Amino acid sequence: MEKFFNPSSIVIYGVSSTPGNLAAIIIENLQEMGFRGKIYGVGAQNCEVKGCPVYTSIKEIPDQIDMVTVMTPARTVPDIFKQCGELGIKRIVLMTAGFNELGGEGLELAEEIMAIAREFNIKFIGPNCQGLIDFYTGVCLPFGNIKRHLIRKGRISIVAQSGSVGWVLSQILSHELGGVSKVISVGNKLSIDEVQAVEYLMSDDRTDIILLYLESFSDGKKLFELARQSEKPIIVLKANRGSKSDLAISHTAALASNDRVVEAAFKQAGIIRAETFRDFIDWAKALSGHHMRGTNVVSIAASGGMALLSEDACRKSGLNLIALPDDIKDKLWEIGRPQIIKHTNPIDTGNIFDNTKVLDIVKMVLALDQVDGIVFCMFNLGKEFHGEMNVQEALSQTFQEADRAGKPIAIFIITDPEANFNFKHNATFPLYDSIEDAVESLSKKWHYTVLRSRIKQSPFKEYICSDIERAKQIISSITDYCLDDIESMELLQCYGINSIQLKSADSPEGISRAAQETGYPVAMKIHSRSIIHKSDVGGIRLNIKNDREALQCFAEIMKAVKKSVPDALISGVKIQKMVQEGIEVIVGGKKDKDFGQVVMVGLGGIYTEILDDVVFRIAPLTKEECLEMLQKLKGYRIFTGIRGKEPSDLDSLADILARFSKLLVDFPQISEADLNPVRVLPKGSGAFVLDARMFLEKTRLKTGLSKNNKQFNAW
Repeated sequence: MEKFFNPSSIVIYGVSSTPGNLAAIIIENLQEMGFRGKIYGVGAQNCEVKGCPVYTSIKEIPDQIDMVTVMTPARTVPDIFKQCGELGIKRIVLMTAGFNELGGEGLELAEEIMAIAREFNIKFIGPNCQGLIDFYTGVCLPFGNIKRHLIRKGRISIVAQSGSVGWVLSQILSHELGGVSKVISVGNKLSIDEVQAVEYLMSDDRTDIILLYLESFSDGKKLFELARQSEKPIIVLKANRGSKSDLAISHTAALASNDRVVEAAFKQAGIIRAETFRDFIDWAKALSGHHMRGTNVVSIAASGGMALLSEDACRKSGLNLIALPDDIKDKLWEIGRPQIIKHTNPIDTGNIFDNTKVLDIVKMVLALDQVDGIVFCMFNLGKEFHGEMNVQEALSQTFQEADRAGKPIAIFIITDPEANFNFKHNATFPLYDSIEDAVESLSKKWHYTVLRSRIKQSPFKEYICSDIERAKQIISSITDYCLDDIESMELLQCYGINSIQLKSADSPEGISRAAQETGYPVAMKIHSRSIIHKSDVGGIRLNIKNDREALQCFAEIMKAVKKSVPDALISGVKIQKMVQEGIEVIVGGKKDKDFGQVVMVGLGGIYTEILDDVVFRIAPLTKEECLEMLQKLKGYRIFTGIRGKEPSDLDSLADILARFSKLLVDFPQISEADLNPVRVLPKGSGAFVLDARMFLEKTRLKTGLSKNNKQFNAW
């Protein structure tokens, strides 16, 4: 990646002297941003554009070329790649569109240039992109005009799948913040993708914060793993939010929309997710500078109204306005000698018309050990109201004092729009447009601190499969890509997951024998590989107390199932010991196309999809992470023992989740799985899987089902 940002010479394909030529704009941008290397053009005619020589062939250029930028039609690109490869050029920025995003011929062209790139070990950015920018080296390759006076060199770098988002965002952040370091527009990501870009920026000395605008993931799991290791904030604006799949079979897959999994993965990896473009900018502003170590804040406001608004905003954001020590109150009185203003927190400085004294208050508050951050609001009223220190200087010194103290300060200035623009333009730190925005920035800082603190850096405790060879035999023996509940339960037992044994029976004698061996009372369930949700077809009977009831229930189940699913292949019924009352949950697994194996836990048993109270995490999981999953459930208090009920055995449930996550990682061919229901008993009594079903990848059930059976059309 470093070679893309530090070339000594660049060639731009597609240059001409025709007015409005896009390749010529790239030359303008390089010159405007102060690129010190050599610039050449390649075009249809020998000429000179913007003082740079243009050749009809790259082979005519007398100097060694470090990097090539291509702005010619897609059909010309394979030949350009080949010429570059033959000349030993290893870095190309391919701006041209018309490749895999179009399919058909475009897909063939994409495959062709990929083959050439592999042959000559060429790394390239694009296609269908806006290139890259390094505001320190002057490399600036977008074909939209970039003006130097609108850009500041800063510490934020941007990776964008969109062509325009990167360079537009760089101009906004140059106004709202200290500026930008690098922009990488990855386009179709055929060679360099967001994972490689992030990995590079994580070690880049000129990058403190990484922003990503993404429409798809090249390798979500790799990005997830990188982000967990990153010491730099990673903020992602993910567009193209997917919905749940129409092909979902299990409860888990039906609930696991693409976006839900993305949300879970980001939280688990410590990635900040921006909800909107505005939020994207706000997060960048919030995470610049020092982070919050706690929630204790002091608000210093230039009027009583602003003080009250900041107080309301702090309460809403969960920030704590601390009580000021008496000695600080005394010093505040000495500074302002207020007649009608009472100095508490928020501190109302409306009667202090001297910026030097206001700065003294800021220093005094910053020196308090218990203060984690400051909200600061001041007016811009003119010299007669502010003393010798002007507002711009006061703002700068205020921020510098906070920086020296190692604490964040969020500043809002009350002024007219034109002056506000100028203050932002002249400041190298964030200024906010309202007192609420300032408070929210501190809240965001604290949110990030908490998010990163939850990432488990301790060694992962592996849950070892007690019988891995048997587990492999079970998986390899499946010929129809579906494990029924008996096979699924046996697989779970290989991982030490508590489950209630099932006995199969297909005759009255077999039913009586199985029930007596199990011990009444028992549950009876239909045994059919064709039927996923047994209760939907009348395939379950509970609390059967004797042989007579067992035979009666058997007849009822057969009648109900044949009526509901006449073409189902039925192998009899399964008998299972009744388990004492407890709380029913679902534990599930799904292989996500971007992040790999995903674990789900939720309330409700058969009502899971109705209640929709579920939490997702990326496997594998520690037991501590599993306990945190359970605490995220909206109905978590049910487990803690309410209305006279005993607390539930959450430790046993977390153990099931952790062991199940290991199973999913060991067998990535499992595409969907439901352990449903899992009965959670009172504390100390355990948790048990009562039913389970798993499906393998590329599933197409071979059950001889009718094509008209709607329940299985998705297969």
